[in-house]
Order: sequence, then structure tokens, then C-alpha cells
Amino acid sequence: MTERDIVKTTVRFDDGTVEPIDTIRYEDKIWLAPVWFDQIALKRKQPLLIVRIDRLPHQNWDDADYVLNTTMPRWIFWDGIRPLPKTDLEVQVRPDIWFDYSNTE
Repeated sequence: MTERDIVKTTVRFDDGTVEPIDTIRYEDKIWLAPVWFDQIALKRKQPLLIVRIDRLPHQNWDDADYVLNTTMPRWIFWDGIRPLPKTDLEVQVRPDIWFDYSNTE
């Protein structure tokens, strides 16, 4: 996959902020990918954590970008060091999926 396969979801967080978050399709599901592990030398990146959203209330705009109709906890910007909090959200840590950097030449 390439960076072109990454779209955006507008997300409202539990602290009141609203931000566009990277979103991917993986295993035929829709996932937020808020934090990435970059391998610059190999020109690829991997989501550090993904959060499934296709079961949550959301809207699809232009078949590419989404709007989440529920709030999301701020902890999804997980740093990989702290333990993950207990949650009802479906979360995967470091799924085996890589995205090649888009060729901008």
C-alpha cells in the first residue's frame, strides 16, 4: 500500500478538540491510524496503533473521507510506551501493514 491509500476522518475528541486523523482500510474494515512508526531509510511507515471505526456512527463523504459522529478518547495518540487503557474500542497495536511513501518526483 502507499500513502495514497490513506484518507482522513474528522474526529471530535473527549477534550472538545476536532482534528483530521489518518484513516485506512485493513482486513475489510475502516480504522483510524493516529500515530505512525516511520522507517525513513526504507521509505515506508506502519501504524503504531489502529482503532476500528466502521462499527461506530460515521458518515462517508465523497467515498474517501469520513466524519465520526461520536467522540473519541485522546489516548488514541498512544506513544507505544505507556500501557493502553482498558477500552470497548477494537484496537490493534502495530498491525503487520506497511505503507510506502508516495513518490513525489
